[in-house]
Amino acid sequence: MNTTIPDIRFYDFNFKLIHVENQFLSSNWNICYNDIGTFEAHFDLGSDTLPVVMDSDYLVVVQGELSAIITGKKLGDDLAVFGRTCNWLLTKRVTDAFDATNGAADQLVYTKVQEAFFDSPVIRGDSIPLLPSITVERTEKCETFSFVQECLKQQGLGHEMRFNFAEKEWIFQIRNGNKNNPLVISTVNRNAYDVVMDSDSLNLCTDGWYKQKYQNMGEWDPQVNLLLDSDGNTISGTSITNGTAANPIPSNFAKCWKVRFKQNSTYTSYVKFGVRLYPGDFVVCDNKTGILKKADKTDPFWVKISKSSPVINILRWESLLSGGSESEAFLELNNARITDGIQGKTVGVRFGNEDGYKRNECDYTLGDIVLVEWQSGTYKKRARKRIVGVNLWYETGNIGEEPVFEDVEL
Repeated sequence: MNTTIPDIRFYDFNFKLIHVENQFLSSNWNICYNDIGTFEAHFDLGSDTLPVVMDSDYLVVVQGELSAIITGKKLGDDLAVFGRTCNWLLTKRVTDAFDATNGAADQLVYTKVQEAFFDSPVIRGDSIPLLPSITVERTEKCETFSFVQECLKQQGLGHEMRFNFAEKEWIFQIRNGNKNNPLVISTVNRNAYDVVMDSDSLNLCTDGWYKQKYQNMGEWDPQVNLLLDSDGNTISGTSITNGTAANPIPSNFAKCWKVRFKQNSTYTSYVKFGVRLYPGDFVVCDNKTGILKKADKTDPFWVKISKSSPVINILRWESLLSGGSESEAFLELNNARITDGIQGKTVGVRFGNEDGYKRNECDYTLGDIVLVEWQSGTYKKRARKRIVGVNLWYETGNIGEEPVFEDVEL
């Protein structure tokens, strides 16, 4: 842990330095790998910081490598200032619904962040090479932060928003910690103490149900088996095929077509796929075999999904999922697991923020995977854990850091 206490600097949103304070009662940071962190500081009522903070609504606070947006203040026995790390700004933007898209997680996220901040350019950070492709979609508008967090979580990645006052720019950076950090954090080795472990299976489930929405494919003439344009003319190359159990057509899944006959057609009904169809009917597919059926409405329908290792006994636990598409629902289901968390204070090891820190000066950063060993009474355990957060505090005579660990998702 660095024993030097950095001063606290206040900037406006135009990167103008407003005030520097090196006499404060305390400051506390909670920095997160793939979540929004917090800031809290306390100042004496005689501090010059008081009028600066109380008379300003839009401030960014910087302390060393860390930065946060001021979101609250409280004046009582002292001045308390509260903030959120700069990626909190992602909660103030909305990402539009979009169809299933395939690509590397960092590329997908960077694209949506830049779209969300079209009117206030955010500089794109470095890309991460050799990431596998994932498929994501959103059936409704969503908070940009929730999209970013969920998308990156699939690949064990994190993110941050940097307030780069030197270059006067906001930078959105995807983080990928060191997967082979040789650091061992251990109560036995005496570089960890006050270690607390918790295990939570409250939200564990093996199967889930979600409501799938249909994708409207347009108007379709069953007699010629072609889609129609707005004028009722056929569109070549748009025929649809019925799936069977022996010859499934998964691409039909969750699609619907509205029956209409082409312009100048003499047909008022037609038998297709074994049923008589009339104008205004719908042909839908609610199964992965691609079998089509007639329907009079296209409300969302329930779909059951399971984790990769199905359970068929009393331990098959189901849950109703909130996702509106298969990819969203699977992400939620895979997160419904037993979580083993550990956090503890450290001594003799040093945290460094990924923004420009040097590995030969710091022992770990967010996202690193390290070996953790701990013993409590007769219980001993050692496991590789990802560092998903760190608590930092600066007070007179009391400076410390406390990393937070979670299971490594394979």
